[in-house]
Amino acid sequence: MIRYLKHKEIDFAKWDQCIEASLSFMPYPLSWYLNCVSPNWDALVLSDYEAVMPLTHRKKFGISYLHQPLMCKQLGVFSSMHAEPFNIDLFIKALPKKFRLIEIALNNQNIINSNKTIKVDQHTNFYLSLNQPYQTIYNGFHRNHKRNILKANDSGMVVKVNSISFTEFYNLKMDSLSKQKINFKNHQKSSYFNIFKHFEDKGEMKIYTAYLNNTIISSACFIFWEKWTALDLFSTDLGKNNSAGYLLFNRFFKDYCDRNLVLDFMGSNVHGIALHNKGYGAIEDKYPFITINRLPKFLKFFKK
Repeated sequence: MIRYLKHKEIDFAKWDQCIEASLSFMPYPLSWYLNCVSPNWDALVLSDYEAVMPLTHRKKFGISYLHQPLMCKQLGVFSSMHAEPFNIDLFIKALPKKFRLIEIALNNQNIINSNKTIKVDQHTNFYLSLNQPYQTIYNGFHRNHKRNILKANDSGMVVKVNSISFTEFYNLKMDSLSKQKINFKNHQKSSYFNIFKHFEDKGEMKIYTAYLNNTIISSACFIFWEKWTALDLFSTDLGKNNSAGYLLFNRFFKDYCDRNLVLDFMGSNVHGIALHNKGYGAIEDKYPFITINRLPKFLKFFKK
């Protein structure tokens, strides 16, 4: 039986045990991670936590809806019971009717088909196994990536590891986004900061920073969780012009090759970013994003 549990009713120890034993393990659905990105999240739970589905909810104009939080690429149903990709029809049917709009990403082990009530789009992510020699990884780079690495090397920039704290990285990143007229909402900034700070406090973070004439021109922040690692990056205009990001990635690959790690590029559906990620030899992976609209027609303004 699938039960709907409110946040205070969830057994977080059993929840995390289910997630960590899941065949599609990733840190996004761990309880501490969800607490950062969607405080007071609810859940659907099968029997005694044999399979679980987080419900990241909000309210707008008094209407409850499910949304996909920032820094949380994939959620959906997680279970250790099945060797095959998990069919989630029963979980979708169990979604409480009070959620009038549902726009959430599932994970790459969830199978669902479009129908009259459910719209399914396929989103893209990229992964690269680091469990191979550096030369093998380098040979998989697109020729333009190799050219950009040479260009960055010739510029005279210097790469340092952990020369700045995450707080410094965060401030520089926010300043970079602001100059691009991209602004996070306050709750998004808080989620982003708290997640990365958690990894820094646990000693599970490396920050690679490129300097040109003693000035920071680019920085990449890598976070680690067991066999999984993900990243965030920013570059100034000078960093972009000198291909600094390519040099940072290349240094990271040199440092972490031949390890049982998978680098999660965190997306993206944006064509240019997808090409950039693929250019490192990363493998494309698809996962479903579903939309269920139970709103009355006169509430179309809700989504604007």
